[in-house]
Amino acid sequence: MKPVFFDSMLSLSLGIATGAHAQATAKPAPAAPAKAAPTTPTAPAVTPTVAGAVVPPDYVIGPEDVLTIVFWREKDLSSEVVVRPDGRISIPLLQDVIAAGLTPEQLRDRLNVQAQRYVEDPNATVVVKEIK
Repeated sequence: MKPVFFDSMLSLSLGIATGAHAQATAKPAPAAPAKAAPTTPTAPAVTPTVAGAVVPPDYVIGPEDVLTIVFWREKDLSSEVVVRPDGRISIPLLQDVIAAGLTPEQLRDRLNVQAQRYVEDPNATVVVKEIK
């Protein structure tokens, strides 16, 4: 005759093992279906700038436009400027630079050329903040 204590322990261990097996083989609940993104009408092609205005592809800088000029690793040359009525901007060290009539890329190239007198391998970025 087996002791009662042994039968209880055997039943308990079989119950735990069966419960663990049931948990291990349970199928996970299906995930909720992903919501589709709302559709919007297609906008005309524009080139966005970081933290700035949305700039049309044929944009040229004009008087009263607000620009941020950033020279990588040269914070003394970097500044936020307003294009003056004469079409120029003032940049530390570079003084007055013609900006009106140029694209942001053309102004960037001009700034890089002029900054070479003061900085080795200048790397300017022109961000259009406001178009007037």
